[in-house]
Amino acid sequence: MVNVTDKTRELIFDIWDDYYYIVAAGDQAPTKNEVINFGEKYGVIFPEDYISHAVGDLGGFFIEVKEELWPYAEELSVAPFWEFLRGVYSYAYSEEAPEWMNIYIAAEQFKELGHKVIPVLKVWADANVYCYNEDGQLVKYFNEENTFEHVNKTWFELVEHELNELAERKNRKLNK
Repeated sequence: MVNVTDKTRELIFDIWDDYYYIVAAGDQAPTKNEVINFGEKYGVIFPEDYISHAVGDLGGFFIEVKEELWPYAEELSVAPFWEFLRGVYSYAYSEEAPEWMNIYIAAEQFKELGHKVIPVLKVWADANVYCYNEDGQLVKYFNEENTFEHVNKTWFELVEHELNELAERKNRKLNK
């Protein structure tokens, strides 16, 4: 395997301003062997770029627009769908991560649905999830259809895309 440099910090700094809040794995990041072994448990081989992210201090990140700038929607709120998408996260390996972003719990949920994938990235409030499949390919799971679609991006291209989309939504919301 070739070592790949983690670009997560660089990608986050490309959009970063004082409007965001972020938490990440820090010193609780898994080792390379832990990530590889976890993938093997589910029959998934992770690519090197994803592994470099997962073992980095910004692996398992959650970034969102600060609540005072973009308040959480109230229950039963009606708004355009994009207004609920105020954050992005990569699933975390830390046992201290909230259940909704814990990769171990999420992988088991997909296994129970009969899918041989591991979820790795999600847009906050979107039911669809980016995963790696048994071929080591990025796929997007569409919850309503219970289907997968190939994503023609590397891990870091996906992270960059979703962070840029978040920045565009933030600017749209704040300029509204």
